[in-house]
Amino acid sequence: MHWLRHHNRTRKHPLRFAGIDVPEAGGALRPALEPVADYLREVDPDALRLGDTVLEVSDRFFKGCGSGAAAGPAWAGLPAAEQNELTAVLARLLLRLRAAEPLYVSRSSQSRFDIARRRVEAACHTDYMFQAMNALLSGRGLTADLSVREVYMAESVRWHLSHTEPGTRIVLAAHNNHIHKTAFSLEYAGGLTTLPMGQHLQRMLGQDYRTVALVHTADHVPEMYPDQSAAVGFTLTEAHLEPAEPGGVEAALTDAGLADRITLTDLRHTPRDAQGAPLLNGIRFQSSHLSTPVPEAFDAVIAVPTVTRDRTVRF
Repeated sequence: MHWLRHHNRTRKHPLRFAGIDVPEAGGALRPALEPVADYLREVDPDALRLGDTVLEVSDRFFKGCGSGAAAGPAWAGLPAAEQNELTAVLARLLLRLRAAEPLYVSRSSQSRFDIARRRVEAACHTDYMFQAMNALLSGRGLTADLSVREVYMAESVRWHLSHTEPGTRIVLAAHNNHIHKTAFSLEYAGGLTTLPMGQHLQRMLGQDYRTVALVHTADHVPEMYPDQSAAVGFTLTEAHLEPAEPGGVEAALTDAGLADRITLTDLRHTPRDAQGAPLLNGIRFQSSHLSTPVPEAFDAVIAVPTVTRDRTVRF
């Protein structure tokens, strides 16, 4: 971050920053819909009641504290009729925006309309994630349910590319599980299959999408544990790690004598067994192990010998 700030102060072409995720990682609707309400007040006052209805319903169960892990169980406390009302009104609002695009553009601009529509799409995906996250935490998650957030993020990247100059490149920073290029299963979620953002981006962009995983070889890591008494729905606690599993990236680095230094490894030409399967078949997922064909999921991996939790964070 220090390097980026220096770069932007001293270079002719500074980097621009943009977000791609649903508001508050699926934790609230207001960040997306309050700007939409201001827009509708200008271009379509008759539709303002739709946005107001959504905000009224959402405020009945959650004020927004930064996480879908807290918003999902709070959403579950709504009567089913209000849950359905939230979804139905959001769908009507999105359909009205799409249908009235020429009118809205004539009263504002194409750029402002595009942003308003994208914000409503964010709200629709977030509403779906309330149900999906609650189902996951309750042990009733549907296959690929959490991928609704993943596809939204992938489409956000494509949206930004389509609204920038030709040749623009994006550096995308996200959890390994988000940038992962292949589907995988989370054992802690009962084998729930995830179709990550990276898989969608691979389908959209092909070879123009490259992934670099980040791992570490320390013996501990900050881990998230569900806790509904916490504002964000989980607590962060230091977890001790067992020795890295054979076949995993971390074990390979240790066996090669590289565990005590920072390394960058090109995965595109890694060895395979007699059946053609990659010998690197696992990577740590926080305090657990994720079985996955690593060279198919990532193009390279950066490894560091330490991991440090920010001690100033308070949940």
